Amino acid sequence: MTSHAITFLLLSAAIYFAWSNYLFLRWSVQTPGIANYEEERGRRGGILYRLVVTYHDDQGNERTYRSSGSSSFRSYEPGQALTIAYDPSRPDYSGPYTFAHRFGFAWVFLSMAVGWAVMCVGFLNGDRWMAAIFG
Repeated sequence: MTSHAITFLLLSAAIYFAWSNYLFLRWSVQTPGIANYEEERGRRGGILYRLVVTYHDDQGNERTYRSSGSSSFRSYEPGQALTIAYDPSRPDYSGPYTFAHRFGFAWVFLSMAVGWAVMCVGFLNGDRWMAAIFG
C-alpha cells in the first residue's frame, strides 16, 4: 500500500507543477531577452554561473531576470537571444520560456512516479515471471 501512496504523491506533485506552469504560460507575455551571467565563487573555489536575462516589458521598461540558482556550466551563450515569459501585472515575475524551466520539475516528478510504479510492478510480479521464464 505504501508504494501506491508514493506513486500517488509523486504523480500529484508532477500534476501540480505542470498545471501551475501551464496556467502561468496561458496568461503570460513572451518577449525576447538577452542571456548573460553573473559569476560567483563556489564553496570549493570553482566558478559558478547565475543566468541573468535582460528584457523589456510591454511598456518598454527594461527588466532583469536572475535565476535563483547557479551552476558550474552555462546553459546559454552570453549574448544569446532567449525568450522570457512574464506576468503582465507583475513584470518582474518572469523566467525563461523553455521546457526545462517551465516543466522541468513536473517532468522529474512524472519520471520518478513512472519509475517507482514500474519498479513496484517488477517486485510484485518478479517471482511469477521468473517461474514462467525459467520453469
